[in-house]
Amino acid sequence: MRKISEPTERLVPDRCQEALYNEMMTALGRIAKEHMHLPAFQFFVDVTRSWHEKMCGEIEKLLVVVAGTGIPDELLRAAGVVPSYILGGSREACMYSDDRMPRDADPVSRSILGYLYQMAEKDTSGLLILIPLYSDSMRKIAYQLTLAGWNVVMVDMPPLQDSSAALEKWKEQVLQAAIAVADHVHSRITATSLKKAVREAVKARSEMQMFLRTVTCEENVFSPMARILVQNSYYYTDDLAEWTRNLGRLRDEIWQTICRKGDRYRDAPRILLMGSPVFFPNEKLPSLFSDAHLHVVRNIDPSTEVFEMIPHIAKAGNSAERILTAVAEEWYRHDVSGAYIRNETLRQKIMEILETDEVEGVVYHILKGQIEPDFELAWFEDLFEKADIPVFRLETDYQYQDVEQLRIRMEAFSEMLTQRRFSRRKAV
Repeated sequence: MRKISEPTERLVPDRCQEALYNEMMTALGRIAKEHMHLPAFQFFVDVTRSWHEKMCGEIEKLLVVVAGTGIPDELLRAAGVVPSYILGGSREACMYSDDRMPRDADPVSRSILGYLYQMAEKDTSGLLILIPLYSDSMRKIAYQLTLAGWNVVMVDMPPLQDSSAALEKWKEQVLQAAIAVADHVHSRITATSLKKAVREAVKARSEMQMFLRTVTCEENVFSPMARILVQNSYYYTDDLAEWTRNLGRLRDEIWQTICRKGDRYRDAPRILLMGSPVFFPNEKLPSLFSDAHLHVVRNIDPSTEVFEMIPHIAKAGNSAERILTAVAEEWYRHDVSGAYIRNETLRQKIMEILETDEVEGVVYHILKGQIEPDFELAWFEDLFEKADIPVFRLETDYQYQDVEQLRIRMEAFSEMLTQRRFSRRKAV
């Protein structure tokens, strides 16, 4: 298996933007080197590298691309398509889209558009782009690409989460997207292919739930950035069954190492990370957590909550439409994106976490330009205040100019949480 830390092949400039290549390969090389004690981790490094090379140079291998998260991968796999998600996370891709988006647009949307426009230098006539409209930026990207002649299917996210009419609209959107994908690849989505896709997805997500329970207990052998890379790789893999097997191998290796080394994070303040998602290769936030000696025991955002989506299709019989409907309903119930006027699912999940008494502080991450999470912040601040849990609102972007300022603030937050813990112990 080829080692990322010592690349032997380089994509030439006319196949991939040089800056994008250097950014990704440098980050992959560094993280692979840091985790050489875990041989199974190399698989996820390779998956991420292969995805990047397809996005930057092997466009002819792509049939369907999803911009962002929010589209059920079951419907794509059931149509015989390997999903190609663009999550965002690249600072260089942001810079590539500078002249096509407003300066204050959020980094995730800018990064997605940057990847898409560098792909446009190749022949993309056979490419279908699925775009979930969960924010104003994504809506504008969808129309911008449509006007530019791209083959775009928009999946509208309803603004209400507790409405039967909104649920029906969402199910209709998913069914229409499934038809568009099947027509594009000249395939059929059958009950058999759907059941197989759902079984693979459920097995993968269940394995990820067990994996996260392992790595969030002890972080001394597996860094926060490595955990983010593994989570992201779910969206990048060509073979979900193989991905699941390797995730089980990695979980076993981590656990065996934990048993040998112990846990240096045992006394670190336990925090909940929520708000804007964190994507590889942007290492800014995970490095700040490590420097401040903060232990992220849970993180909740639209890209991670997919692992909670376990569709129940036993009662759907052999009807492809009913199975798709069950999948759509499960995604609707667990979605925590910023599309909703009031995110009932997110609120319920946070209240359940508070009942476990495992969180000492909250980092509410806001990427500049992503105003949707800020609409919920006031409600959560009241909730956490009643639970006597401090909240640190951290607003930033993909640039590194503010790292030192944020590090000082993060370390102060960590020190405050540590002092609160000692004070409570003395009181007891």
